[in-house]
Amino acid sequence: MKKTILISLIFLIQLSFAQNRYAPGYLYTGNNDSVAGKIRDRLFFAPSGKKIKFIGADGITKKFKAKNLYGYSKLGLVKYLSIPSSIFGGRLRFMKVIEDGGLTLLTFTQRHSSSSSYGSSYGGFSNGMYTGHSGSTTSTRFFIFKRGLKGKTGRVPYIGFKNFMLEYVSDDAEVKKLVEEKSLTYSDVQLIIKKYNDNLKKK
Repeated sequence: MKKTILISLIFLIQLSFAQNRYAPGYLYTGNNDSVAGKIRDRLFFAPSGKKIKFIGADGITKKFKAKNLYGYSKLGLVKYLSIPSSIFGGRLRFMKVIEDGGLTLLTFTQRHSSSSSYGSSYGGFSNGMYTGHSGSTTSTRFFIFKRGLKGKTGRVPYIGFKNFMLEYVSDDAEVKKLVEEKSLTYSDVQLIIKKYNDNLKKK
């Protein structure tokens, strides 16, 4: 127990230190427009996940909200997109890209106070997978974004996953069959999206 707590503390200290530093990156002001500079974010610790700081070529520090950007990337390795945080639209927040393509899988981790009434059995990738630390809990959610003229975004649910996923992969006969037959399920969501994107590239 003590070892687990110690490892958690070390992880949080390292994460806090890393997120307090600026890293080279790009702001995406549109699908094809980008601005180089240095970026600092604190998405894990900020409940809103909606703000970042940016230092451009002019040396001036500016703050950007998710509603002002298409997204951003750090070190050319980690990419974030501005996505509605609710299936009903909701406020925009930055989410980390896990798989990118015709279907994009994104995730964000959010911290809640221990006194929150947020139910641990609620649908979404968290589905009760909470980790307590320092009087608070964290939950991880996954979202899918489908590119197109209008775009389509939805949070990946644990309950009703098959019907949800079929709405996104119905135009791929192979992946659709795998989901319908439950050969690939909720825990395979990243594999489903990767296979869908790989098939899309072959067309």
